[in-house]
Amino acid sequence: MMLDDRVLDEFIEEYQEFLKSIKLDGVVLDDVIREYPARKARFSIALEKMRAKLAELKLKQKTLYYELYKEYRKEAIEKGLKITEEGLKSLVMTDSRYIEISEEVIEAETKVGILEACKEALDDQGRMLYLLYGNPERKF
Repeated sequence: MMLDDRVLDEFIEEYQEFLKSIKLDGVVLDDVIREYPARKARFSIALEKMRAKLAELKLKQKTLYYELYKEYRKEAIEKGLKITEEGLKSLVMTDSRYIEISEEVIEAETKVGILEACKEALDDQGRMLYLLYGNPERKF
């Protein structure tokens, strides 16, 4: 379940909407300031949920790695084959089940990165709002 172009395009489209939403041109500062904590909380919660999902996926990936490793090692022993550590690792890393979970990890890491960028942008917006609200004449 690798992050395909369609999913990536959806993320970019959502991200573009986010970028538009943090612009402060032509907005009523009072409205933006009033909505700011809820927006920041929403993105912070989404980020933490995605980090938890990523941690869960990494645990599943690691568990699967060792299960596959044991499976391939047992199979080699039963067949009387001698196989090196690198050979076992190669079998595990090329197993379709391991590739699938690895692609899910990559997708989740991408989502975490996007949410971190959004949260950082919201932090920047918060600092700008503080400066603008404290300086209504906008003299810097």
